[in-house]
Parts: sequence; structure tokens; C-alpha cells
Amino acid sequence: MELALVVLVAIVALLVGAGLNHLADRLPMRQRIDIPPECRYCLTLWPVSGWVATWAYLVGHSRCAACGAAIPVRKPLVEIVNMLGWVSLYQSRGPSLHFALGAFYICIFLLVLITDLEHRLILNVIILPAVIVALLGAFLPGPPTPESAIIGGAFGFLFFWFVAWIGRGAMGAGDVKLAAFIGLVVGFPNVVIALLFGIVAGGVTALILVLLRIKTLKSYIPYGPFLVFGGVLLAFFGPLVKQLFMAGA
Repeated sequence: MELALVVLVAIVALLVGAGLNHLADRLPMRQRIDIPPECRYCLTLWPVSGWVATWAYLVGHSRCAACGAAIPVRKPLVEIVNMLGWVSLYQSRGPSLHFALGAFYICIFLLVLITDLEHRLILNVIILPAVIVALLGAFLPGPPTPESAIIGGAFGFLFFWFVAWIGRGAMGAGDVKLAAFIGLVVGFPNVVIALLFGIVAGGVTALILVLLRIKTLKSYIPYGPFLVFGGVLLAFFGPLVKQLFMAGA
């Protein structure tokens, strides 16, 4: 019975991952989301067998019948990562509201990661509902407490608002809202560690890209993915990360 439930969670996660891919393609372009997936090159609608990219690759239907373009590799990767995250959460949290909340957070982090990497956008239609859900989720038993979540959200928002104001465009409003969301998810003081990891990861990556002459000092580098990195670490591996962080300190 337990194995059957894990398999069911995996299948649902793959389907939801396909939905995340669809949203990541349509929302940044301000396009309707009630239209079936289509080829990004010739706009031919994919058959049902191509809606879930992982399945399409497995059965050999990963190319558009009209123009021959392949389904982007990003799509099966997102589905598989979502599946692995959901299954791992289910095994640790079981069929509970905490599992549902964690699964929702994984979806939000993946959506933000894709839209910021591909379009340099952290959309209000994604992040604002996520902020509301995270605030409500803080009232579930267990960490973070409502007080910790509210303080964490306020800290993330104010800190990155100040950084954006000082940097004069170095960070966008989307980064500020994402920092607030992360603060609500992990609470205070965990948000400090999460944002620190994100800042360090972003700085190191930017330095490497400049040294390799892939980017210049004036190039724009999306910061959302690095904040997602710090948020995921503290949201899902918080005790281990804090232990390592304190040991290093």
C-alpha cells in the first residue's frame, strides 16, 4: 500500500511538473494558459503524448511532427526534479498538510527559477499568491511559528528593498518579493542564513563569469536563482545546513 502511494505521488508530481513547464512558457509572455502545449518554434500543438515531456522522451515522441524541433531538455528535468522532491517530502512527512505545503513550495521555487533564468522575470502572479500561502502555512503546527515567519518575511523584504535601493537597479522588485517569500517559508533567523547563502552563491558565480569573460562587470545576472538556492537549502535541509553553518562559524 505504501509503495502504491509513493508511485501515485510520483505520477502526480510528473503531471504537475508538466503543468509548471506550461506555466513557465505562457505566463512570462502574457499568454493564455488554457491552450494546450505547443511547439515553441512553429506553434503546432503537441499531441497528448507530448504534454508530459518525460513520457514523450521515453516513448520517442519528443520531436514536433511539423518542424522536427525537440522538446527542450528543461522540461523533463523540471518534471523529474519535481517528482524527486515530492517523493522525498512524502517519505519524510507522509500524507499531511505539511507535505502539501512543501510540495507547493517546490513548485514555486521551480517556477521562479525558470522564469528568472529564461526571461529575467519574477512574476507577481506567481510570487504574490505564494506569499499568501506561506503566511497561512506558518499557522500550521511546527516551525516556523507565525511570529518567526512574519519577522522573517519582513526582514527579507526590507533587507532586499534596501539593497535594491542602494544598488539602483542591481536587483528588481521581484527579488525583493522573493526574499520576503523565503523569509515567510523559513522564518527568522533562518532567513538570514538563506539570504547569505544566496548572496554568496550569486557573488561567487558572478566573479567566475567575469573572470572567464563570459560576462562583464556591467552585465545583468538574474539573482532569483541564487535566492532560490538559499531558500531551498533552509526550507528543506534547514537543520543540517544550520549545523554545518554553526560548525564553520
